[in-house]
Amino acid sequence: MQKLLAILVLVVSLFSTSPALAAVGYLGPAGTFTEEVAQKYFTSPEEKFVIYKTVAESLQALKSEQIAFAVVPVENTLGGPVYKYLDDVLTSGDYQIVAELNLPIRQQLFTLPNTGLTDIKTVYSHPQGLAQSRTWLNKNLPHAKLIETSSTAEAVRLVAESNDLSLAGIAGPQAGKVYPVKTLAEDLQITRKNVTRFWVVKLVDPEAKPVKAGPKSTIYFKASANDVAVALQNLLKAGYTLDTIHDQPAKTVLGEYNFLLELNNKNAKKSLKDALKDLNNDVVYYIMGEYPVFNY
Repeated sequence: MQKLLAILVLVVSLFSTSPALAAVGYLGPAGTFTEEVAQKYFTSPEEKFVIYKTVAESLQALKSEQIAFAVVPVENTLGGPVYKYLDDVLTSGDYQIVAELNLPIRQQLFTLPNTGLTDIKTVYSHPQGLAQSRTWLNKNLPHAKLIETSSTAEAVRLVAESNDLSLAGIAGPQAGKVYPVKTLAEDLQITRKNVTRFWVVKLVDPEAKPVKAGPKSTIYFKASANDVAVALQNLLKAGYTLDTIHDQPAKTVLGEYNFLLELNNKNAKKSLKDALKDLNNDVVYYIMGEYPVFNY
């Protein structure tokens, strides 16, 4: 019911004014983890799914209003934050987070039907897929060449179309449903608690009517560490609790960083804007969203 209500609010607030926006973009090709989580969250038959070669392309399509939402992987239990994708979402201030989706990740080794483990000389996968499977690869394929691809599904697509028994790709079960390959090994990830976190994002609309805030908030600060420390003190006094904090190079001068704060709103006594109203006027921050969290 929580998920249904959240989606109904989004559909009413966004799609009622422009039917052309009823589309969801994500990293392709078919068979990615991003596709899997997008299809778990967006279940209405009215929604159209659009595949892009890169996350940056999906966000650019969102910015040009070709789609209404983009689904972006932002962090993994084993690989940590996906900084490139975080940068794509955060740095412009154009996007708003409307939901967080947490998907358990099971990495599998895919090959052509007649390939055996001893045949494999090259393994393709997304950098996160390789990082999450590093222990298994070191033990079972220590001499294999590891090649990064734009997505895990792209790795399996390359294997499927290669006609080369020396190639393998690491991806999730979804890819095995899409491409004519076999699963040679399962659960390559270090732990079964492996989870990837995704954001569903849309364009910021300053004129949109406020919707009920979810239990989680994200704020992006283009400010000094001291300013962020003051902001955090004010937020804690207002009843927010800190889930995580990430720093990112500001790409200006050495030692200058921007900061991402993720907060739990459960016991909040003030709005975010009220909690931060006493900050210096030169402190730049974006409230990226107050949104629900879904665990699959």
